[in-house]
Amino acid sequence: MKLKTAIPLAYLILLMMALFFFTSAFVATWKKDNNILLIGDSLQSLLALLLFALLAWFTTWTEIKRAVMRNKWLIVVSLCIAVLGGIVGYLFYDGLKAYISPLLEGLKEKVKQTESLSPHFFPVMIFSNNTRVSSMTGLFFGSIPLMGFIPVFGMLFVNGALVGFLAHLPQSSVTLLLAGLAPHGILEIPAFILSTSVAMRINISILRAGYMFLNSDKTRAQEEMGYALEAAKLFALIIPLLFIAAFVESYITPLVLKWVGV
Repeated sequence: MKLKTAIPLAYLILLMMALFFFTSAFVATWKKDNNILLIGDSLQSLLALLLFALLAWFTTWTEIKRAVMRNKWLIVVSLCIAVLGGIVGYLFYDGLKAYISPLLEGLKEKVKQTESLSPHFFPVMIFSNNTRVSSMTGLFFGSIPLMGFIPVFGMLFVNGALVGFLAHLPQSSVTLLLAGLAPHGILEIPAFILSTSVAMRINISILRAGYMFLNSDKTRAQEEMGYALEAAKLFALIIPLLFIAAFVESYITPLVLKWVGV
């Protein structure tokens, strides 16, 4: 991508992210008000779709495939961290119970809070939450040199540990876990893995570009930042995956759970 095109695109992405986090803060302040929750999540979903439209305008399918191939080892690293977290969550169930149980209680509380809302709002809420987490991971933390790795790896590990923990619950089974996760997880999990690989690529590219710039190699520094922007454009794939996953989780996953007898 030419620098004249890359700079405006980068600024537009930053603007969209700023608006996204502003609405997040707004919703967090009034989270007990369901009307505010509905408006805030709807705004965030709209912003996510606008971000997708923006990226899709500047992105081709060939560029997405090239970005995936260029970052394939970072994708593998992300997957390995999540799997490691799952193994730890399963094997150390008793030790993690005191830490993970409050997270599950928090999720239950959030579900209770939204019981009065129309079930047709759930896809919006899920999509809003997932795009907020993935964009914060991929674009915000990815832009913090070195320190950004800590929350990225932490999110991967904790989410993996949560799945492992759930798999170890006395009332859990392979069938129940697959029925509850597989329908939407087949789209959602790759999207989150891609977003963490984006974070790592942006972080690495910023560090490399800074080093090259200090050594008066501006051409290679610009090339590295081009790789970072190329990775960011993977959100043209991540956002649609999360959008479809939100509807699958809201309408199809409950049917699958009912079908298996839950």
